Amino acid sequence: MKRRFYQRIAMVLGVIMAMGFSPAYSLETGFSGTIEKKGALPEVITFSADDFEELYQVNEEAVLDAIVITGEDPAFGALKLDGGSALDERIEKADLEKGHLTFVPDDTGVVSYIVTAYIVGEAEPVNAAALTITVEESTDAGNAIYTIDENMPVRLSSTYFSDLFHEANGRELVYVKFDLPSADRGVLYLNYTSALLYEHEVQSNTKYYTNNYPNISRITFVPGEDFSGTVSIPYTGYNADDTAYWGMLTIHVRDIGVEDIVYTVDAGSPVSFRAAHFNNVCQGATGDALSYVTFTLPAPAHGKLYYNYRSSTDYDALVSASAKYYSGEEPHLSDVDFLPAVDLVGIVRILYKGYSVEGAHYDGVITVHVEEADVVDPEEEGSDDSEHFNDVGKNISWAVEAIDYLYEEGILLGDGAGYYNPHASISRGDFIMMLSRAFDLDMDFEDNFSDVEEDDYYYKAVGAAKKFGIAKGSKGRFNPRSALSRQDAMVLIVRALEIADIDLEKGDINDLIPFKDKNNISDYARDAFETLVQAGIIEGSGKYLNPNSSVSRAEMAVILYRILTL
Repeated sequence: MKRRFYQRIAMVLGVIMAMGFSPAYSLETGFSGTIEKKGALPEVITFSADDFEELYQVNEEAVLDAIVITGEDPAFGALKLDGGSALDERIEKADLEKGHLTFVPDDTGVVSYIVTAYIVGEAEPVNAAALTITVEESTDAGNAIYTIDENMPVRLSSTYFSDLFHEANGRELVYVKFDLPSADRGVLYLNYTSALLYEHEVQSNTKYYTNNYPNISRITFVPGEDFSGTVSIPYTGYNADDTAYWGMLTIHVRDIGVEDIVYTVDAGSPVSFRAAHFNNVCQGATGDALSYVTFTLPAPAHGKLYYNYRSSTDYDALVSASAKYYSGEEPHLSDVDFLPAVDLVGIVRILYKGYSVEGAHYDGVITVHVEEADVVDPEEEGSDDSEHFNDVGKNISWAVEAIDYLYEEGILLGDGAGYYNPHASISRGDFIMMLSRAFDLDMDFEDNFSDVEEDDYYYKAVGAAKKFGIAKGSKGRFNPRSALSRQDAMVLIVRALEIADIDLEKGDINDLIPFKDKNNISDYARDAFETLVQAGIIEGSGKYLNPNSSVSRAEMAVILYRILTL
C-alpha cells in the first residue's frame, strides 16, 4: 500500500513538472521530464523505446514495461499505433522497439501530450512525463539518383523529380535550377542526341520546368570520358510560390568490373536478398569476405526495402539508408527483402556499398527483373509451375514439389486467392500452425502466452505447442507475429519430432565443420542443427547455415517436406 501511495504522488509530481512547475522539494521517481521529438513535413515521426527510456530511471530495479499517452491530437496530425489511434492505449515496450508508435503530420505545428509509465508486474503507473512534438516546414527537395555505366548518357525525368519533391516536403514542384558539375566528371545537356548534336549545355541560372519548356525530361547527363565514381549535382526546386527547397542529383557512374547481383521476381511479389550472393561479389571486388553493406534506398515509384517482410502490413521495419546490414550477425543481410511498387514491371537497380572484413569497400548494384506473373495452367503437361499457386513456379522451382505436397496434405494454405507468397519470411505463429498440422499436435491446455489472443487463428496450435513443451517463449510471451529465425525453427522442429516419436540419429560437432558460420549458432540451437544436418534435412546455402536469418515460407515448406518424406 505504501509503495502505491508513493507511486501516485510521484505521478502527480511528474505531471506538475511536465506542465512547467517545480515543487519546493524533490521525490525520487522513475519517470519525469519532457521528451522532445522534431520532424519536418511530410516526414512520419517514428518513436523508439530509447525515446522514453532516456527519461526512465530504474526504481527498485523495476523495468519499464509499457506507456499510456493521453491528451488530444492537434489539427495538423495524429499519434498512431499500428495505424490506429495511440491515445489512451497501453503501448507495450515491444511495440516501441519495433517502431509501431508514430506521429503522422499533414501540416506544421507543436503539440504536447502526457506520457504515463508502467513497470513490469505493476498495474498502477509509476509516474508521468511530457511529450512535445514539433513539425517544421521541410527545406528538402529530394535526392534524385541514377546509375549508369562508364561513357553511358542518362536522360532525366520530370516525373521522377516531381515525385521526390512531393515526398520530401509535401509540395508541388514547378521548376528547378542546377549547380553545374565540373566538366571532367560530366556535362548536362538540353535535347542531347550525340556529342555533335544537342541544343545547348544546361545553364545554372535557367529555370527547367516540370510541365513547360525547357523541360527537365529533355535534360541528359553525359559522364566524362572513362570517368567512374559518383557525381553530386546540387539543385534548387521551387513551388508555385517560388519558395526554394534544396536537393541533390546523384549519378553513380559504375566501374563495370564489379559484378551485379541479379534477382528475378514476379510483379507484386517480394524478393529476399541472400548474404552469400553479396559475399561472392565482395570476394571478387576486394579479395576478402563481406562484413556489411549499406543501401541507397530505391525511389518510391520503384518499390521499398523491408527488414523481415511478411506482408505489406506486417514487417519488422523499413530498411534505413544509414543502417549496416551484416553478413554474419544482426541486422542480417539475408533478412532484407525488396517489394516492387504496385503494377511495376521492368528493371529496378538498387545501389549498395559493400565493406569487407578488412575494411575495403566497393560500390555495387542489385538488379531486380520484375516480370509479369504468368497465369498458371495446371493442365499444362511438364510445367514447372505449382498446380495450386500463381506465384510458385520457375523462379523457385526447387520448392514447387514441396509446396504442392504440403498444400494437398492440408499442412499449408495460401491467401485464398491463389497466392502463397513464397519469398516472405514465415512468422512464428504460422510455423507453429504448420507443425501442428504436420504432426497432429493437438492437446487441451489451460493457459497460453500473454501475447496470443483467443481470436488469433494460431491460438490453439500455439497453446498446444506450449503444453507439449515445443514452444517455450520468453518471459511469458511468444512473439507470434515476428519472423522466425533459422535457429529457432531448427529447435522447434526437433522438439516436435520428439513429441511425434520420430527418431533421428543425433549429430555431433563434426557435422557442422563444413560451414563457415557454425560459430554464429547459439548454444541452445547447436544440437538441433547437428541432428538436422546429419539427417540431410538442412543443407545450408553454400558454406553457410545463416542461423540468425529469417526463414522464407518456401524454405520452410522444403524442410517439412524432407522430414515427412524420409
